[in-house]
Amino acid sequence: MKTWISVFALFAFSNFQLFAQHDLIGTWEYKNDSIRSVKIITPTYWMVYAESQNQNGSEFMHSHGGTYTLSGNKYVEYIETASWEDNENVKTNFTCKIDGDKFHQKGTLTLADGTIVPIDEIWFKVNSGNSYESNPSVGTWDQLSSSYILPDGTKESHTNATATRFQIITPTHWVRMSHRDGKFENFIGGTYKINGNKIYSKIEFSSNPAIQFNEVVIDQKVDGDKMYWNGYATNTKEKQTLTFDDVFQKVNPKGSKKAKVKK
Repeated sequence: MKTWISVFALFAFSNFQLFAQHDLIGTWEYKNDSIRSVKIITPTYWMVYAESQNQNGSEFMHSHGGTYTLSGNKYVEYIETASWEDNENVKTNFTCKIDGDKFHQKGTLTLADGTIVPIDEIWFKVNSGNSYESNPSVGTWDQLSSSYILPDGTKESHTNATATRFQIITPTHWVRMSHRDGKFENFIGGTYKINGNKIYSKIEFSSNPAIQFNEVVIDQKVDGDKMYWNGYATNTKEKQTLTFDDVFQKVNPKGSKKAKVKK
């Protein structure tokens, strides 16, 4: 019993260390009169979701993510996946400053056509009521396959040969960028709770207004670099339920020099 407790404690502590390397790690929100953005930064990857806001509600604008380097106050993001095409030649050059729960990001974003976009933003830390540092699914994942049954009973499936699902899970949040046949499909994300081996996920932002599930319940199993999810998503208003069975593989940041965090 002592050995089991020691192993679990070591795992939990190492996972905590993974998410305590520098002050940029966490979930951040940027808002002004017309835009709301959510950015998640892990020790190796980052993702951002942006939507416009007006009197008629909100509308998806764009999402993108990838790896980064951090050296002193010099912060460079490398875009590896995005909701738009031709993102490979996009370059960033930022400085960052952390002041309590504020993250000041300033610099330039150079688009593929050479257009330079100045960036001067102050992000605020998002504090979640639940945090699961010992969650074995914390990390970055590629979906290998998925089979699912639609609310009308139709059975469908896909593999990563045609559909890619790039997913980041932190102790407090999760986000997923989806492409199909090389085209952007959707972006979803939110918070979650854990009870035993069950995850109760909440979708709090989505690029597709049609993705509105009130309840997402997942049975989770992590075995080495594989993660297995099966469960259901329910739209209680429409009384519709989608069931799914997904397999993911962990993304190894050691294979990317861009993922190295410099101090």
